[in-house]
Amino acid sequence: YRERGPSNKQLQHFTGVGSWSKWKISITKFPTKWALDATNPKSHGNTDYELANVGDLLYYYPNISEPSPFDTRGFFGVGVIKQKVEENDPWWPDDPEGNKYSKRLILDPLYIAFEPDGVLPVETGTGLPLSFQAINRIADRNNAEELFEKTNEKWNIFPPTPYSDFYQFLITEDEEKWEDQKKEDHITLELELSDDLKSVSSDKLNE
Repeated sequence: YRERGPSNKQLQHFTGVGSWSKWKISITKFPTKWALDATNPKSHGNTDYELANVGDLLYYYPNISEPSPFDTRGFFGVGVIKQKVEENDPWWPDDPEGNKYSKRLILDPLYIAFEPDGVLPVETGTGLPLSFQAINRIADRNNAEELFEKTNEKWNIFPPTPYSDFYQFLITEDEEKWEDQKKEDHITLELELSDDLKSVSSDKLNE
């Protein structure tokens, strides 16, 4: 996932907003889950829940409803959405029956800050959706990409992955000249422009 993340143009970005006490439960119990109130199917959170896909990113944001261990308001982590489930087992203390917060995202954490200096600060007026206690889709593509770049720069989530380039070479020298060049430890090639072969499978290249 780390290798394909930045190049996946269909990747969606969401903010998970809620109290620190709920986030603390979510990141300390396994598997990591973020839940939302499912009692109002037409609510903002339910709408964005339906839009979320497996493989999308959810950024962790504790709201100001109660104190958190961080000095700065901002994102303290990010995770990959691994599953979308509806279940009724208890998850948060204010829903002992598990009926209210039944729509849940199972997350694979990519980064969690445990110290204040690991938090990515969020300035007011950024345009990021942080007002609803649920999940919020970052609809503005520019905002989503800017947040991705900032979190990646700070947390090094998606380090650059080296890869090899493959190109076709057309050797036009006569066989005798070719053998002479090999003996002299040098080779001259005439190159014919051709398509980049990065998209060709390894089996095809071996052929």
